[in-house]
Amino acid sequence: MLMDGGQPFTTGNCQYQDDLVAQDPTNSKLFIAVKIDNLDSPVFAMVDTGAPYCVFDSEILDALGYSFERDNTIEMSTRIGSIRGTIHRIQITLLANEGESLDVDSTFFVPEKWRGNIIGYMGCLQRIRFAVDPSKNTFHFGKWSQ
Repeated sequence: MLMDGGQPFTTGNCQYQDDLVAQDPTNSKLFIAVKIDNLDSPVFAMVDTGAPYCVFDSEILDALGYSFERDNTIEMSTRIGSIRGTIHRIQITLLANEGESLDVDSTFFVPEKWRGNIIGYMGCLQRIRFAVDPSKNTFHFGKWSQ
C-alpha cells in the first residue's frame, strides 16, 4: 500500500506467533521477534497497544545492566495489578522476514520483578507505522515521520 506521495506505508514485515501462550482460545496475543539493545539473541515480545511502555523479563534487564531503583519510580497499572518502576530509553530492532528491519528508539519500564516481554504503545509502537494481516500471521512495520 502506498501513501500520498507514493511512499510505502510499511517497509518490512515479520511472521508473528499467536500460539506462544497456554492453549486457551480466549487468550489471543501477537508475539514478534525483536532484538533488544546489544543482546546477542532475539527474543519474542508481545505486541500490546494497551501497554504504556515496553517491559522486559527481569533476566533480560539484568543482562543489559538495568535494575530496579527505588528512587524516582512511577506506578504502572497491569493486568496483574499496579507495579512500580523507573523509565529508561533503549533501542529495539523489529526483525524483518521480508523487507527492512526497523530500529526504534523506545521507552521502557524497569520494575522490581517481571516475567515476559512486552512491546508497548507509548514510546515505541506510537513511533512507527504498523498493520496486522491475520490471514498470513504477518506484522507489517515502517518508519513514521511527520
